[in-house]
Amino acid sequence: FNVQAYLYFVKRVLPLVRKKIPAFKVNVVGDGCRILNKAVGVNLLGFVEDLSKLYSEGAFAIAPMIGGTGQSVKILEAMANGLPVVSLRNSYQISAVRDRENGFVASTAEEFAEAVVRLYGNRNLCREMGIRARDKIEAEYSHSKIVEALRPVVESALRPKVILPVRMNTPARKIIAIKPERELTAEQI
Repeated sequence: FNVQAYLYFVKRVLPLVRKKIPAFKVNVVGDGCRILNKAVGVNLLGFVEDLSKLYSEGAFAIAPMIGGTGQSVKILEAMANGLPVVSLRNSYQISAVRDRENGFVASTAEEFAEAVVRLYGNRNLCREMGIRARDKIEAEYSHSKIVEALRPVVESALRPKVILPVRMNTPARKIIAIKPERELTAEQI
């Protein structure tokens, strides 16, 4: 979906942004840059080992993902680095971005461009939203929160279980999962 997002931004959003801010430039990072066509106002940086400099120099991030499933690590990482994010509404349900709180959620290319122009022209707004973005990630996606959410799953997976085959002459004819109180021998099974 990264190529699709790039094409959406370059074809539908970027021209609207550059009408209002002719000098606007966006950095695009990732291995996918090698297959993308260059566009005016776009710096294709390719794979970048350490993104910390880009995050510290950046004022906001864009995430024009058209589709996909799951949480976008790109969005979480940008927010964790204190950047507000502009995203599309179709990925809003699975995103940490909250419209006008820690970024903007756009429904159209026009709304996306308006959000980009607004953030580009207001560094104080970027800082305020960036602080709320970082706070949201710390509150909901911290290491301790993830461990807390995964603990029951891991504990359940680690509990010993024995699947007992039911002999054909039993009326229930089910397979029952139980937690043994003690280890069973092959003869007992």
